[in-house]
This record gives sequence, structure tokens and C-alpha cells, in this order.
Amino acid sequence: MIIFGKEIAERIKNDLVRRVAEASAPVSFGIVTAGTQVVTEKYLAMKKKFGTDIGVTVDIRAGNTESTDAFVQTVLETVSAHKAVIVQLPLPTALNREKILLCVPKEADVDVLSLEACAAFASGESPFIPPVLSAIQKVLGEGKITLLGKKIVIVGKGQLVGTPVSEWLTRERMAHDIITKDTSEEEKGMLLRSADVIISGAGVPHMITPDMVKDGVVLIDAGTTEDSGVLVGDVDPLCAEKAALFTPVPGGIGPITVATLYENVLRAHGI
Repeated sequence: MIIFGKEIAERIKNDLVRRVAEASAPVSFGIVTAGTQVVTEKYLAMKKKFGTDIGVTVDIRAGNTESTDAFVQTVLETVSAHKAVIVQLPLPTALNREKILLCVPKEADVDVLSLEACAAFASGESPFIPPVLSAIQKVLGEGKITLLGKKIVIVGKGQLVGTPVSEWLTRERMAHDIITKDTSEEEKGMLLRSADVIISGAGVPHMITPDMVKDGVVLIDAGTTEDSGVLVGDVDPLCAEKAALFTPVPGGIGPITVATLYENVLRAHGI
């Protein structure tokens, strides 16, 4: 089964359109961005369009990247203007990412990215679900996939995918393994070949190939990178032939993540 995210995202969109229309006050969303990478620009365009389609005012501001303090000023100005704010990653390496992310209060941090917001989520106290995790949960529901008793492997331990997925599984008391850049090739191969469910967010183009996975595996690809101007995932598309469930890149997790982000935006407004 190949899960195309657009269909799920459209169902979420229809619900959000109704809720925004019934809201007692206008809904707005602030995004502060630093870069012009192809992946970043495409995601910003998707977020802008989705917000406009459901009736949300989307305010995208270019942060001043001359220094961390200069960028922080843009973030603080955006926070003062909106109840829901994100800092679009990645940021230039010269900037202090954690200092910048902490400028977004956890009650406005709809991406759940700051240390404060992540701690609240890990303890079960956050009003928000990290958007990528929420998208993954919806895909599992769509495919009627239960994780109970399954061998689960997460590829990558990044802030957007691996860490929130691992924290969720830990809270649900589901054992899982994590493959990082420090995992040996031998161990990586063993873990992938034995996995019933693989959730990948490493951002390494087509690092998972058909010979690395078993028949009937559930493959959720949440890793997106640019390769020769094209968006690609961590999983080679040929793996779909062996998978019981497969999410392609582009068109799989991405559209759902944008939709679930806006679910958080409405929560930040109390809707």
C-alpha cells in the first residue's frame, strides 16, 4: 500500500476550513525564515498556500542573519504579533539555534522545537503534537498498522523526526532501536533487515535500498533532501515493491505534516 499524503491532508483541510470560518476572531500564523534552500522554499510555499486556503493569515518574515541577536529581534517581533509562530529550519550554522528557538514561547511553538517545548511534549504536558509525528500517526491509522509487538527502527535522531518519534514510543512503552551516524554498518544492516516498521528521517538520499529490508515491512519516509534539484527521501522508491505500507517522497508525509502544523496553529488560538 502506497500512502499519498495529499488525500489525508485534504480531509484535514476541510475540517480546518470549517473551524476557521466558525472562529470568533481572525487566525494568523508567523513564520521566520533564514535561508533560500530549495527544500526550505518549497515547504514555505506549501505552508503559505495551505494557510491561505483555510483562511489563515500567514506572515512570513526574513530574519536578519548577520548575528544571532539580530535574528532574535525578528523572532521577538513576530511573537508579539502572532499567537502561533515557527522558526523555519535549517538556520545558518553561525547562528545559535537553541537561543533563537527559545524566543518562541512554548504556548506559541506549534513546531515543538525549542528545548522548553520539547520537554513539555516529552512529559505529556504540551498542547501540541510535533507535526511530523502527528503525520506519522495519521499514516499508521490510515494503513490500520498497529505497532504492538512489532520490531520498530528509527533512522536518524534529529529534532524534527527521530527525537519526537522516539519520545512518543517511549511514552507508549514501545521498544525501538535508533540508527544514528555513529551506528556501525554491520549493526545498521542487521537492524534494518529485521525491522517490521522503519521510520526514517535521516535526510540522506535513498540510503535505504531494497536489499536492506524484508518483505512486508512498513516504510515511513520522513526524510527530505535535495538531490540535483529534485526532492528525494531516505528510502529508494524501489523498496515500495517489498513494503506492506510505503510513503513516497515527495507526496507522502510532507503534505500531511503541513496540515498537522495548522492543526497546532488552531490549537494555539484556542480553536
